[in-house]
Amino acid sequence: MLCAKRMAIDDEEWVYDDPAVPSDAYVHRRLNDKQHLVFDDEMGRFVISIAAYRYVDADGLSVYVSSEMEKNRIVDDTLFEYCSYGLARIQVSIIRSPEPGAPTDPVAAQISGGVILREAESFPEDERVRKSHGLVRIHVRPHGKPFWPLFRHKLIQGSEYRASVHDSWIAAGAV
Repeated sequence: MLCAKRMAIDDEEWVYDDPAVPSDAYVHRRLNDKQHLVFDDEMGRFVISIAAYRYVDADGLSVYVSSEMEKNRIVDDTLFEYCSYGLARIQVSIIRSPEPGAPTDPVAAQISGGVILREAESFPEDERVRKSHGLVRIHVRPHGKPFWPLFRHKLIQGSEYRASVHDSWIAAGAV
């Protein structure tokens, strides 16, 4: 029997990874073009800013899971919103990995990440897309600083992005 990774925190269970989400799946994060992509003069191109992976909701980082998208017959182009949103993606295996992409910091090496499935409540209107929703979490609640900022660095380094449906995937880099 598969069992989700859990931690008991303040008498409330915090589930941070669901093995039902395949490691070879991707999670997709919508990028607001004006806030999440910044031009890097040295690289001569846009890169993902730390704001793209800001942990605003106490529940987890909102994403769409490719394995669920496939089940619901959703393609990643569905997540684009013309003139407003691009898309980032990162493979679940990178989120779960203890090291690759993580900064060389002993605290960062202790961070465990995962993905859980959680249907979006009201947005977007398409129920199939809502059912493809999930959350990226770490082993401690997000307010357990300094864990999330270090983990966010790993997410950015492991990401690719597309600014529009017409673009190819580009390795993210970071600012």
